[in-house]
Amino acid sequence: MSVDTRPDVEQPSSGARGSGSSTEPAKVSRRDRRRATEEQQRGILSSTDLRSPRVRRTSRLVNGLLLFVLLLWGLGPLIWLAKASISPTQELLRHPLSLWPAHATLDNLHQAWYDLQLSLYFKNTLIMAFGSWFAQLFVATTGGYALSVLKPKYASVVH
Repeated sequence: MSVDTRPDVEQPSSGARGSGSSTEPAKVSRRDRRRATEEQQRGILSSTDLRSPRVRRTSRLVNGLLLFVLLLWGLGPLIWLAKASISPTQELLRHPLSLWPAHATLDNLHQAWYDLQLSLYFKNTLIMAFGSWFAQLFVATTGGYALSVLKPKYASVVH
């Protein structure tokens, strides 16, 4: 009896189905193999290109630079906000894009915290955030329990 060794043809097993033998190789369907091949081929660089050390180095350099630029782009406004919070108002009006304040002071933060009652708003925000988090966690765990353990008729539709 000849055995076909092509990768797209499943080999017949000699043992009974479901015998639990660990020596048999796992069978992979054509659809799974095709999907794995498609996933390997997706992207700008092919697997042949990625074998070249020069292409890998260039790709890593470009990815690193892009990550750094995006990090600066995202953190830039937050850094400016922190700088503006410790700068005097007149300095912000004269030099709004300076990277570091000439006369750093915490008076703005003190005034905002006490005069505008930011502590009250901060406390309310924490209560709302933790309350929402707890409610979502409670609903998700009870729903997961109901679907996995109780197995209602509609469980297959929800999955």
